[in-house]
Amino acid sequence: MGRRRQTSSWIELCPACDTPRPAGRAFIRWHRDTARDPAVLRHLFEDWETETMHSHDWARATEPEPPSSLPRHPALHRADTADRVSINPRHQL
Repeated sequence: MGRRRQTSSWIELCPACDTPRPAGRAFIRWHRDTARDPAVLRHLFEDWETETMHSHDWARATEPEPPSSLPRHPALHRADTADRVSINPRHQL
């Protein structure tokens, strides 16, 4: 697995910088609207963030694929073999 490069850069919503771009303009309009709908915030933010990252020649890293299956927990293995092994009832697992 490759190493993830960390940057010390921040992106901020800036009316002077973001108004010329469509997603930035929509986000600024939403922010200034007193009757704004909070349900659209996530979509507006993601569009603006992607647009801003693209303007800096950045791209989102792809999400890693989850493993096909997780290893079995040891307690499950004990439960499967409990009927084959005699266990002292006074002995706690």
